[in-house]
Amino acid sequence: MKKQILTLIFSSLISISLGSEKAPVRDPFWPVGYQPPPPPGQEPPAVEPEPVKAEPEKPQPPPPKPVTGDDWKMARKLLKVNGYAVGQKQEGATETTTVVIINLKHYNTGEKIRITHDSIDFVWRVGAIENNTVELIQESAFRAEDGKKGAE
Repeated sequence: MKKQILTLIFSSLISISLGSEKAPVRDPFWPVGYQPPPPPGQEPPAVEPEPVKAEPEKPQPPPPKPVTGDDWKMARKLLKVNGYAVGQKQEGATETTTVVIINLKHYNTGEKIRITHDSIDFVWRVGAIENNTVELIQESAFRAEDGKKGAE
């Protein structure tokens, strides 16, 4: 048994020593992939640069669909007028101001309302607020894919 173990050890050492002749000597502290410079008088092997591969052109995305009147109508249905509020700017003043409450937020005349529906940003401007009616003026609409920012 001892003889067999010694035979295995010696045979493995002999195979290692024979194999080391083929393998170049490498410092274990060299970075991975590092090759030492060739000894003086010996030319380094010629390395051909790899050809640069051109990236294939990415197909252009289709142009966004235009916003239609039906899109405006559907988005307008999402604006719920919750009420109106009338107040005075200062105590004892005769001038009053009216605000409209839409989707639980209050807006004065001239302010903009922004809502997103079906990945389209719609912007309205609050027009006249009179006799419990509000005029909403269409300002702009664009698809979210455009990457533009709308007014709030």
